[in-house]
Amino acid sequence: MQGDKPRCALYCRVARDDDNAPGAAIERQREILVAYARSLGYTDTADYLDNGYSGLNADRPAFAKLNADIEAGRVDVVIAKDPSRFWRDYANSGPWYSHVDKKGVTVLCRDMPGFQQDMREMRTALAALPKRKKKKQVRHTVRTPPPPSGKKAR
Repeated sequence: MQGDKPRCALYCRVARDDDNAPGAAIERQREILVAYARSLGYTDTADYLDNGYSGLNADRPAFAKLNADIEAGRVDVVIAKDPSRFWRDYANSGPWYSHVDKKGVTVLCRDMPGFQQDMREMRTALAALPKRKKKKQVRHTVRTPPPPSGKKAR
């Protein structure tokens, strides 16, 4: 750790950039995060920028580098503009957030104050739900009774 401040990573992702000014959208997002990080006291930050990548899968170079740095213990805080920058697919986001949390990394989202605490509360609530056993699916066939004798079915 440098000084008494944790090592801070800024993660930015945009799927589509402005055709008139390539790189402008990701740079605007980065500037917003730098200002937010400074307002929280983080002056030494590392940038992880995925420009032109979808959040629907994890196959993003900067995201992979961020995860490698988290695994290596080089990151203590990750800041993004909002949770959708990490994942668009909520089914994959839960395990990732849980893993990052277990590594002791704090995830902050500028547009969603209290995000880290919200995620912990949601995981706690989900863990408390009773586990349901899968029931064997039984197929039932509904048959229409034959019409009374002498009358045609309509």
